[in-house]
Amino acid sequence: MRTLRLSLAGTVILVLLGGLSSVAFAQDEDPWHGNWLEPTREGAFGTAGHDLPSCVLDKGEREAEYGPSGGKEIRNLLFTCEVVFSDPRLTGTQTTRFSERCFAEGGCVNWGTMDIVGADGAWSGWFNGIEDRAGETDLHIVLTGSGDYEGLTNVRHASGNFWLALTQTGVIYNSDPPPMPAE
Repeated sequence: MRTLRLSLAGTVILVLLGGLSSVAFAQDEDPWHGNWLEPTREGAFGTAGHDLPSCVLDKGEREAEYGPSGGKEIRNLLFTCEVVFSDPRLTGTQTTRFSERCFAEGGCVNWGTMDIVGADGAWSGWFNGIEDRAGETDLHIVLTGSGDYEGLTNVRHASGNFWLALTQTGVIYNSDPPPMPAE
């Protein structure tokens, strides 16, 4: 009886391994398959000089405007980070153009563009989100691939304190980016 159970267990394991390898082989062509990802070290999003040693902040190109009620808007704040994700296709040099409008009575709206250049391809797209008075940030990021990543989309959510490495989770999948709502 014990031999029969071990034989059945071995057969099930072999079937599962065979099934998993065929799934891994077909995932690049399957638009319903996505690879979950997350950063594997600090530096995936944030600004230099604030606990993110892998980022460089360029203050030279930014523009600032201050409203009469005490609000402010900063446009085109440029920073570059070396990023490492659990999916190596997203690992590389990330260049971000960050803009935000902060209101006198609290909170900010954030938006901008992001590019990641890796060894086999690149990603390009946009992000937007909000930030409260304490710097707690909630961003949504959408990037499309080029080079070896042509036809792939990366959608991520990033949250945490703006001045620290943000917690990020997301997916890479083979299809177009999600549609924007119709106006």
